[in-house]
Amino acid sequence: TIRAVDRAGVASLADATYTWTIDTIAPDTINLMGPPAQTTSTSAAFTFSSDDPQASFECKMDDGVYTVCSSPQTYDGLTTGAHRFEVISVDPAGNVDNSPKAWNWNIVSSPLQVGLVAYYSFESTAFLDRDDSGYGRDLTSMVSAVAISGVAGGAVSLTTGYMLLPDDPALNLADGSFSIIFQTRVASCQAGTTESLVAKANVARLEYGISITENAGQCVASFEVQQPGTGPSEIVFGVSPVADNAWHSIALVVTGQTVSIYVDRKLDASQVLSVNVNDDFYDGQWALGRTGICCGAFTGSLDEVRFYDRALDIAEIAALSSPGSPARWSFADTGQLLCYDNTEAISCPQPGQPFYGQDAQFDHRPISYTVDARIVIDNNTGLVWQRADDGVQRDWAAAKNYCADLELAGLRGWRLPTVKELETLVNLDTFYPAADTAIFDLELSPYHTSTTAAFSPDSVWTVHFERGRVTPKLMTDLGLALCVNGASVADSTAGRFQGSGQATVIDSFTGLEWQQQSDNIGRSWQAGLSYCEQLTLAEYDDWRLPDRRELLSIVDFSNTALPAQFSGPSGYYVSSSSWAAARNYYWAIYFPSGLAYESPKIATSFVRCVRNVNVVQTASTDADGDGLADFYEYNTYGSSVSAEDTDSDGLSDCQEVWHTSRSQCEAPGYTGPFDGGYGSDPTRSDSDADALGDFAEVVTHGTDPVAFDTDADGYGDGDEILAGTDPRTNTSIPAPPDSQIDTYPSDPTTSTTATFTFSSTSPIVDHFECELDGGGFQSCMSPVTYVSLTPRRHYFDVRAVDNAAVAGPVSSYAWEVVDFSAGMTSTSYGVIDASFSGFGGPGVSANYELRSSIGAFASPLSSIDPYSTNYNLQPGIIRKEN
Repeated sequence: TIRAVDRAGVASLADATYTWTIDTIAPDTINLMGPPAQTTSTSAAFTFSSDDPQASFECKMDDGVYTVCSSPQTYDGLTTGAHRFEVISVDPAGNVDNSPKAWNWNIVSSPLQVGLVAYYSFESTAFLDRDDSGYGRDLTSMVSAVAISGVAGGAVSLTTGYMLLPDDPALNLADGSFSIIFQTRVASCQAGTTESLVAKANVARLEYGISITENAGQCVASFEVQQPGTGPSEIVFGVSPVADNAWHSIALVVTGQTVSIYVDRKLDASQVLSVNVNDDFYDGQWALGRTGICCGAFTGSLDEVRFYDRALDIAEIAALSSPGSPARWSFADTGQLLCYDNTEAISCPQPGQPFYGQDAQFDHRPISYTVDARIVIDNNTGLVWQRADDGVQRDWAAAKNYCADLELAGLRGWRLPTVKELETLVNLDTFYPAADTAIFDLELSPYHTSTTAAFSPDSVWTVHFERGRVTPKLMTDLGLALCVNGASVADSTAGRFQGSGQATVIDSFTGLEWQQQSDNIGRSWQAGLSYCEQLTLAEYDDWRLPDRRELLSIVDFSNTALPAQFSGPSGYYVSSSSWAAARNYYWAIYFPSGLAYESPKIATSFVRCVRNVNVVQTASTDADGDGLADFYEYNTYGSSVSAEDTDSDGLSDCQEVWHTSRSQCEAPGYTGPFDGGYGSDPTRSDSDADALGDFAEVVTHGTDPVAFDTDADGYGDGDEILAGTDPRTNTSIPAPPDSQIDTYPSDPTTSTTATFTFSSTSPIVDHFECELDGGGFQSCMSPVTYVSLTPRRHYFDVRAVDNAAVAGPVSSYAWEVVDFSAGMTSTSYGVIDASFSGFGGPGVSANYELRSSIGAFASPLSSIDPYSTNYNLQPGIIRKEN
């Protein structure tokens, strides 16, 4: 402070003052947020702040130099590979943050690289370093050049030993999710054996792994996990046969306690275990062909082994799987659920009654799809479909090119389907469209197939989904294209049929046995049903009238005649399928071409009966001894005739389906409300999809296995068990889900960007909802970021919403965004100067000095009112109100 004194000793009325601060403390850069650790995005955005609100920032990307920047900082056009971003803060005194904050991430070229922990392609012998340290066991391995459909390069073959995987894959299972996918070829699966494919094991025991197991007379994929300590093991069995000397794709996806097995792209088994499969429990090493502890020697080959520390979705599984060529054509049922007479729907008749033996009474293979936003996998055929066409009408040549050029869900190799493939999407229980609209988005227009018409070189077959017709059109006619991915089913029937020597023909591709000779008599629909029901041929009495799809399966679309193994007239043949749009019509197949068309039920056509060759279907045989006759297992329930418990859920097939008490169908020690039969699905371990297996429902918890919510309180049974409430009474419901804000911006802050992370301790949270400044709640996920915030007080609210759509209490946070750049302003009443020192953020006091042209004020001040212009001075905040 300085003042002037004149010669008379009079001092000036106003002193001249200057203040300054000596600042030697470096600022700290905080709250750095950036892209995920792995991403396909070539752009990156970063947000950051400093504990000194007046600090500026300097940023550096990779090996570049530091340049001035601000939050948020964005970079575009980055290359694939590893990247590093660094940021430092610099305060007004020039002090520089001496510990730069860094963000490392990796840009990958394909989503299939995200979460990829390890990949073993076996392309060279150098990759297979011999390892004899495997707990005293010798490793015998070799690389052989193996031609694999859809898989390039060599494969590893194992004989009497196993191979410890180099660089033992470390799965980070904090969230309990991981995936393993590979190709395998089994040389010979022996009865009563288990051969380990990929397993984590130590010297004492198998910890968990994927195997090929002989189960109920067939070799299937299986997963076994040994609980920590001395706990028992749990095993999940697949149901699809894994054929010897054929390449198969097998995928294991684990999410928490749920284990899913996929074979050749199809979901083969899914089961909820009693324990999370978590790497923290285990100390073993990953090996191929693990022997000794659990399993016999694996004799076969493995290739393209991938480990992911996340759950793959069905599109990714399809992209990584080799579809292979089907040894059997396992198409689904037609979907027809209602029974009809000649004019209307009726209750399904019993044997011996009129109209018995029609389509709805034989649900051979239930329709089953695994659905993604873009694709659908048919769990019967293994084919991968577009979920919706692109709506463009094209001629046949353009449609083929469209599919050939298509890249969707990471898959290439799309094609137009054959007529038999596309027809499997027709659902005969509905019309306009005749398809499952919950699965597919299809138009009421003809769709092209790749099948040309044998009788007309310029025509191709189409499927019309408005009714379900199969008809030819000119190649130049316009139509839609729904593309398919997977091994093609041939239009020709060559090599499929074998004579039985007893006036029947066996189709090795479908597992159906056909009447070889049609008797050349035209019959109405009712008469055709009756004829096959009463037929005894080749010592079998379980013949029936085939449904539309079965009849179409023996049409040779490469020829205009009946397949050579059949005899009889080549004309219209009766099917057991009614036309749902007009109940007085049925579906007929015209064998000179393959036309599928509606015919009046009183009109006559030829008849050729069929039976399932897989099993002697009579009501008196029970091959697996589960108390459920083979006839009903195969024709009514779709369960296995050779497995007492088809879905491996702990309940026998008989226990699941019978509704009246039978001693052989009682669950041990169970006397609950579903005693004597639960009405559950013997082919699904969780019939009502409530995340609680059928066995756990009826034996452990006493809940209804066919009711998602037994007590009708709005919460699924599985959710209630997770939440610790009673799923049997609606007076016991889970508490509303809590929420907590884990990280948040400082208060106050100069940053106009705010990032929040939040969580809940509730095990049944479906999603979160957020709102900013009372603008209304919207669905959100952690972290959530708000940008371009204005200088003022802001309010953030978040709440959790559970699986029953119940919102929990709101968690809130308030903070101030301030702007120091404006400073104090001049007014018409004179200049006001303000300065402050000791600023250090919230809770740190500041000393203020203020002088005006009319006098001095004491310091510190909370507020002043010079000339009616209000200035509030608070610790850390200077705000002009008027």
